[in-house]
Amino acid sequence: MAERVDPVKIINLVNQATDTSYGGVPGIVFECIDRTGKVLATATSGVRSLDDSQPMSLDTTFWIASCTKLITSIACMQLVERGTVHLDDPHLIDKFLPEVAAATVLNRTEEKRREGVITLRMLLTHTSGYSYTFLWEDWWNRIGRDKNRDEFQGSFEAFKQSLKFQPDKIGIDWVGVLIARVTKMTLGEYFEENIFSPLGTTSSAIIPSASIRSRMGAMHSRDSSGKFHVTEHLNRIAFDPSSETGYFESGGAGLFSTTSDYCQILAAILNGGVSPSNGNRILQCSTIDQMFQNQVKGWQTRYASAGFAICRPELAALSLREGQLVTEKQGWGMSFLLSGDHLEVASASEAMTPSLDQQSPLTQATGEPYKVANITLFDPSMLRYPCHMKGGMGFNTTEKTNFVGLKENKKIKICMIGAGVSGIMMAYKIQKVKSIVDLLFDTYSFALNPDWPSFFSPSKDIWAYLNRVVDKWGLRKYMRFSTEVIGCVWQEETSTWKVQMRRSDDGKNVTEFNEECDILLHATGVLNNFKWPSIKGIEKFKGKLIHTARWPEQYQEQEWSKEKVVIIGSGASSIQTVPNMQPYVKHMDIFIRTPVWFVDIAGNEGKNISYTDEQKSKFRSDPSSLVAHAKWLEDQVNGGWAMMLKGTPEQLEAQKKYSERTSGIIKNERLLKNLIPKWSVGCRRITPGDPYMIAIQQPNVDVHFEEVVEITGQTIIGKMGTERTIDTIVCATAVPEMPNFFTFIGPSWPIGNGSVMGPLEAVGDYVIQFLQKMQNELIMSFEPRQDITDLFNEHVQEYMKGTVWTDDCRSWYKDPQTNRVNAIWPGASLHYIESIRQPRYEDFTIKYSNKNPWTYLGRGYSLATTVPDGDKSPYISITAIDENWLSDSTRVMSEKTNGKVEIASEHI
Repeated sequence: MAERVDPVKIINLVNQATDTSYGGVPGIVFECIDRTGKVLATATSGVRSLDDSQPMSLDTTFWIASCTKLITSIACMQLVERGTVHLDDPHLIDKFLPEVAAATVLNRTEEKRREGVITLRMLLTHTSGYSYTFLWEDWWNRIGRDKNRDEFQGSFEAFKQSLKFQPDKIGIDWVGVLIARVTKMTLGEYFEENIFSPLGTTSSAIIPSASIRSRMGAMHSRDSSGKFHVTEHLNRIAFDPSSETGYFESGGAGLFSTTSDYCQILAAILNGGVSPSNGNRILQCSTIDQMFQNQVKGWQTRYASAGFAICRPELAALSLREGQLVTEKQGWGMSFLLSGDHLEVASASEAMTPSLDQQSPLTQATGEPYKVANITLFDPSMLRYPCHMKGGMGFNTTEKTNFVGLKENKKIKICMIGAGVSGIMMAYKIQKVKSIVDLLFDTYSFALNPDWPSFFSPSKDIWAYLNRVVDKWGLRKYMRFSTEVIGCVWQEETSTWKVQMRRSDDGKNVTEFNEECDILLHATGVLNNFKWPSIKGIEKFKGKLIHTARWPEQYQEQEWSKEKVVIIGSGASSIQTVPNMQPYVKHMDIFIRTPVWFVDIAGNEGKNISYTDEQKSKFRSDPSSLVAHAKWLEDQVNGGWAMMLKGTPEQLEAQKKYSERTSGIIKNERLLKNLIPKWSVGCRRITPGDPYMIAIQQPNVDVHFEEVVEITGQTIIGKMGTERTIDTIVCATAVPEMPNFFTFIGPSWPIGNGSVMGPLEAVGDYVIQFLQKMQNELIMSFEPRQDITDLFNEHVQEYMKGTVWTDDCRSWYKDPQTNRVNAIWPGASLHYIESIRQPRYEDFTIKYSNKNPWTYLGRGYSLATTVPDGDKSPYISITAIDENWLSDSTRVMSEKTNGKVEIASEHI
């Protein structure tokens, strides 16, 4: 969710950015404009130059460096529109830029002739292989940094070297040369005649006029102490008219302009190529759309600051210098980096903003001088309050908790949406922070339940168990009831989430409020967002309309007895509902579109076997028998992975077994023909169904293999013409990118691969490791890298081709439009658990609280050295000695003392 422009907030931010007592820059000019040409906000702060203290103003001119690339691209695309040049002409570059064809490729210390053809499109999209020499270590190590810097300041020789094939920066410079040679004008003359004059801008030029020079912001750099000083301008022509002779008019970095002028150009781009101030057109709307399309498919990644990483490592994280946030998905358009929603069409954006300062990009930007923090390494002294929320429950922020293992030195506030199975488990883990073994179905491994009444326990017993867990560990005090989460916004400037909530008191008084937190945990489950089937007239049905996902508590046997009921669907909800209602209803009609496999789970075909009092008593008195029973059940569920792979003996045997079993129970040939699927076992959610198969053959049940197309009054109509007048409709139908955000059951999760509870706890352990690292190392945010995510998805989709889930069946495991399997992990449940046991932090973009990521090392003390009873030599102990090294007697003593040994008070 994007927030509207707040002028006051912007002014405050700009003033903060120029506060030199805190390492701010000397001066900033900010302006924001929309597609109508309306200026939404302006701000100026600081001075043009520290030497004369002249205040910064909106008419201050700047060398806008790489912002020139957009203007050059506009000029080039004008020539494309006119048919003067063509983007993919294989001969264009050879004809007008013979230097490019003759250039060599530098590979470390070796130069060789390049292969293949360079086109205009390649130059515009930075894929020709050329780059500024100051960005590549191979080149400036060879010629020396000083020489390289001189070449950057104006020598055309720097542009004659063809370097490694990387996303380049210099292609637009060659485009500028091409424009000049094709039009027989200087680049500056072409800009003025075809862009600046039509738009009415007067303070933009490659060769600055006396007026532009008189308003020029000086260049500044920091010294080793972090203090700013005026330095020689990187582009000497800014203040030195004598440099105009032989000056190279760079299409990649040659322009001088003001924020107001540049905003007029941006407004025309947003407005489909037409100036909103005077109506002059500089480009067709279709051309702008083409410019803002990603031209390098598969390269959507974060490489905005990659060039600085080699030349100036200390600047590598300053992606804002390139005009975009690194938290968005990125790609290359025609000349510029595309970010987030702009990957498709620029005209979808409402506003654009240039913000200019005069800090040299080639000088160290250290801010305040680094100071060692007064903290102890990994000190577990205090905690930030966790805040968990749900539609009905959540953690409160009013009480501090002693969470073992989470540290004060990086306070973390946690918001968790959901206080069901996942949320309660995570609350326990945060409070305890310890390793936990696998667990049974809806039973936590840290609280195995000996009192389940039956194999498939009803919801009231599940809720009673969850309430017992909550009360046992005192988790209810964190929960916020009757509270709905209505929005979550990531705040980039503070690296926090703003969670928007709505609280209702008995449905009467409604209050909306916000909470801020560092970590957002999504624990609402995967099937909690039900939807009504899309049936004509369903909203006008005059009887009872019920969805299995929101079953009314008061609608029980006595209410549905003697009713005529329709069940829509054949999924797991229908298979559970039908046998429970059938014995009591007057008549039941079932409308089915999709066949289904009826299977067994852990040897159970759907019969809800009750545990005897003797069994429950043994589970309570003998924990090992309870663990053995739980492990047997889990082993059965987790041991069937091979059945989920196409063509395996296990899959073929499953088809044979369940076909024969279904044929043995269902005697009606019509039912049998329409219920046995042609796709593999497991393509849809597997469900034990013996009671269902028996129920649908009873005299008070009719099964219709057709879609419901309309409901009128109390009559339901099927696609094949079946009509039934009924009292109640039961819908047993299906359910329909970010920093510091974790979800417990999300995409590519083992939801159908075996037991879900083991993987669910593994996610909890995974999140805890992130929380500990975040606090230990003073980290502000983790964000999954887009390139890694894309490669993971590539693996998932390729793997899924060999599984049953790509068969032709209707399933919520798949996207209904693309047929991509997006809900299932590419492996067994245990495979998932092992895969995430140790987080791959290298797959994340990490933002630290301080510029120096080593700040967490603090004053050089570990916790053990700051407390009287701390173990100052933890690496020395009996248990650390190899068993084969110890004598028999020493081993016996070690066993008796559990590996502990008293420390001698004097040397021996």
